[in-house]
Amino acid sequence: MNRVNVAMYDAVIKNIPNTGRILDIGFGNGVTLERAMKSSGAIFYGIDKSGDMVKAASKRNKKAIREGRLILSEGSADSVPFTQEFDCIYTINTVYFWEDLNAGLREIRGKLAGGGVFINVLYTKERLDKLTHADVFRKYTPDELVKAAEDNGFTASVEVIEEGRSYMVKAFK
Repeated sequence: MNRVNVAMYDAVIKNIPNTGRILDIGFGNGVTLERAMKSSGAIFYGIDKSGDMVKAASKRNKKAIREGRLILSEGSADSVPFTQEFDCIYTINTVYFWEDLNAGLREIRGKLAGGGVFINVLYTKERLDKLTHADVFRKYTPDELVKAAEDNGFTASVEVIEEGRSYMVKAFK
């Protein structure tokens, strides 16, 4: 997946701030965190539902954890275990699995500092339909995600990453 999703990872890295606090929701094996920390001087936090992924990402990024640049925990979009506010929160290919889109967006908005941005990067419905086990995904159009973000107090816009394949919703607090 890391090779297939490189354009999505690049889009996130290009849009994160160079300072402050950044939260990655659903970091998986920690490859994007590793790459992002090379491009940004921010302090990174991450949550993932899987304890196995927390272990894998911790192993991959043990130096950053030792240096205090990265803090990882189990958690989900609708239950962020950190009390800090974040300048930027991002997620890549996780929104399909959220139990409640609005609960996740409310939690994220509550964890963002004023002027902060939530970056939601995902595949198009059309791309997901081509995958095996496509029925496990909750599929959204860009318009549906912008409306959900706006219904939860954000100002949102869409940027295409790869035409017909992936896009990014940027939601500002």
